[in-house]
Amino acid sequence: MADFPSTDHNEKPAVAPTPQPKDEAKASAQGKVSLIARIYGILMFLNGLLNVASILLLIGAAALVLSIDPEAFSRGGQTTLSLVLVGLLALVAAVVAVLSILLGLALFKSRRRRTALLARALTGTVIVQLVAGVMLSGIDPSLLPTAIQLVILVALSITIDPSLARERKARRAAEEKANEEDVAAGMEGRDRTGKGYMDLNFFNLFWEFVVCCVFGLVLEIVWHMV
Repeated sequence: MADFPSTDHNEKPAVAPTPQPKDEAKASAQGKVSLIARIYGILMFLNGLLNVASILLLIGAAALVLSIDPEAFSRGGQTTLSLVLVGLLALVAAVVAVLSILLGLALFKSRRRRTALLARALTGTVIVQLVAGVMLSGIDPSLLPTAIQLVILVALSITIDPSLARERKARRAAEEKANEEDVAAGMEGRDRTGKGYMDLNFFNLFWEFVVCCVFGLVLEIVWHMV
């Protein structure tokens, strides 16, 4: 007699493996960035290339002038501090140009985690560049593009980091759940902790004073510039 394959009715159907948190994090890190961010990455890449070429030309011109007349800069009336600040600005500009190229490539390839790391590094160098520019020539309208770039980099490093995106999503879900519980308990819009207003202790008063001083200084500078 022919042997028929036995069927075991107790066999469980195969279940597809659930994605692990590590796989989800990797997929989130490799997610596509928006078209605007990729266009900004292309602009950053081109701007970095132009800045590198400009810095190389300036270094070549300075080396040529020094080879012809070694005392050219000393006779120009420049102080030692000014020359040091100019050299620092050139060094920081070179670092910014290289990081801009790397950031542009990371944005174009939609590498979120690398983009977030490069954006943070570039933010620090842009801050140094902004401070050195203020020390060299004061608050000048020419520093406005650097300040705008700083704001864009801070926003980019916050929004494109996948870990921060997951944290914001989890916090939003927790807030929605807490709001639903407040609605069910008839406590919607009320203080959950019961603390009420901010305590007027020395710590809070000190930082209120510091923040108001900085805000007043900014308003005074804008007033005098206008």
